[in-house]
Amino acid sequence: MPIGPALYASQILPCSLALAGDIGLSNVSFKFISLSLYTMLKTSSLVFVLLFGLLFRLEKFHIRLVLIVVVMSGSVMMMVKKPPTASDQNYNPLGILMVLAAAMMSGLRWAFTQLLLKHNEYTRNSISTIFFVSPAMCGALLVFGFLIEGWSNFTQSQIWDDKGVATTIMLMIFPGFLAFMMTLCEFKLLTVAQVITLSIAGIGKEVLTIALSSVIFGDTLSLINCLGLVLTFVTILWYNYFRYHENHNEYTKLETDEVELRKL
Repeated sequence: MPIGPALYASQILPCSLALAGDIGLSNVSFKFISLSLYTMLKTSSLVFVLLFGLLFRLEKFHIRLVLIVVVMSGSVMMMVKKPPTASDQNYNPLGILMVLAAAMMSGLRWAFTQLLLKHNEYTRNSISTIFFVSPAMCGALLVFGFLIEGWSNFTQSQIWDDKGVATTIMLMIFPGFLAFMMTLCEFKLLTVAQVITLSIAGIGKEVLTIALSSVIFGDTLSLINCLGLVLTFVTILWYNYFRYHENHNEYTKLETDEVELRKL
C-alpha cells in the first residue's frame, strides 16, 4: 500500500529536509571558513544529537551522559585544532552560522531517522528508509544548488576538461556509492542502538583517522592535538562503560520484575 501524502509530509519530509540542510549548509560553509574551524564547530552536532534525543524521548536524561557529551565535544575541538594560516578566513560570521545551523540539522535528522526506523511501518529497515527519504532530499539539494551556484558552474567546471567526461562522471558516482553504503550502515546501526551511539562511533572514526594519518603520512600533531586524542579515546571508553552499566541495570530490573510476577 503506498504511503499517504499526509503521512509523508508529517514524518518523511522533515527528515529529508533536515538531511538536505545538513549537507547543503556544510558544503557552502567551506566558501567562508577553513576546514579546521569547520571540523571544530561541527563537533557541536553531538550536543544537538543529545538535545533532540532527549526532546523526542530517544534518550533518557542522565547527568553522566551530559558530562560525557560536553567533555567529548571539548576534546574533539582540541584534537582537530590547527594553527591558523594567513590564507584562512577563520572567523567569517556567516560561515560560522552556517556550520552551527548544519550541526543543528544533523542532530535533528538523526533523531527523525531513528523515529522513522522505530515507529513508521513504511521505514522499518534501512533500505526502505533511504527509498522514502532520498527523493525529497535530492530535490531540496537540487534547488539549494541552483540558488547558490547555478547550473553553469556545474556544466562549465574546469574538471570536465582536465579529467574528461567519463572520469568526471566516475568521480561523482564512486563517492556517491561510498556515501550510500555509509548511510546504509548508519541507518542499520540506528535500528539496534541509540542515536547518540552513532555520533560517538563517528568520533571514534575521526580518532582513528587522525592517529593513522600521523603514523602513515607523517602529519604533525601538536601537544593540544595529542591531549585531545587521548581525552577523546578515554571519553569513548567512559561512554561505553556508561551504556554497559545502564543496560546491565535494565536487565537486572527486568529479571527482578519477572521473579516478582512469578511469585504472584
